[in-house]
Amino acid sequence: MEKSFLKDHFEASKESYFEEWKEFLRFQSISTDPAYADDCRECAAWFQGKLEALGFEVQLIETSQRPVIFAERKGPEGSPVIALYGHYDVQ
Repeated sequence: MEKSFLKDHFEASKESYFEEWKEFLRFQSISTDPAYADDCRECAAWFQGKLEALGFEVQLIETSQRPVIFAERKGPEGSPVIALYGHYDVQ
């Protein structure tokens, strides 16, 4: 994929990306405060929807604390594997 394609795509889509980012940042996903448990679940469900829209198979796994999101999107046989790890919560 050419860098110019990525740059052009970002320039054409950046406003919608920023709007999505702001939507995400509105979640008060404070994982250490039980008062925000519902916010954490709503945030996880939001991510689940975004990942499903991108073609991922998504599992929302309940734990004794906050939900874990596991998503997988298989490519053609023999394609490289990419693993990403991140947090949707804050302390």
